[in-house]
Amino acid sequence: MLGGKSILLIGLSNSGKSHFGAQLDLRLSLTESRIKRFTASQNNLLFKDVKNNLLKGLASQHTPSQTYKNMDFSLTFKDQKFDLIWQDYAGEQIKEIFDKRNVDDKWQKDIKESKSWMLFIRVEDLKIKKDIINQKPEFRIIAFLNAHKKGSDCKIKELVPFTRQEIANFTGLRVETVIRAFAKMKLDKKIDIINHKIYF
Repeated sequence: MLGGKSILLIGLSNSGKSHFGAQLDLRLSLTESRIKRFTASQNNLLFKDVKNNLLKGLASQHTPSQTYKNMDFSLTFKDQKFDLIWQDYAGEQIKEIFDKRNVDDKWQKDIKESKSWMLFIRVEDLKIKKDIINQKPEFRIIAFLNAHKKGSDCKIKELVPFTRQEIANFTGLRVETVIRAFAKMKLDKKIDIINHKIYF
């Protein structure tokens, strides 16, 4: 980093970070801009294939996780220096954070030191397709559980890796409402509760 402001780019694999970086690099190369680069040679190498495809009107291939783990895109604007930072460019660490619900020391440091975040989301990849906010509590809970179910066989019940309080937080419900909904879902045989653990 150049010691200026930093913007942390966050996104899973296949969320568009490569296209964003390549398009930005192309625009800074082909047009006059008040934004200037400091790492043109590095970015040209990293984005070479992506830019070639974009110039041909083609989409880029997925960036392999082993290609590069971290990247800084150092820029200036109106004499102010700032960095676009891909802390984990391929996105595998982001998935691990989601899966384990834990942020390691390196990520915590970058998050705290960054001035802003840029979050990349591919909308069509979101598992929850419906608006669950206005639905009944049971439907909200089922939508949430389905979105986090790892197995493809809906007939096999899996251990739910969330507490009742966490499910309440995620779905916007009170924990008492979640407990009542689970009691009804157990009677309807939609879930099993064994030793206070929920299986769905």
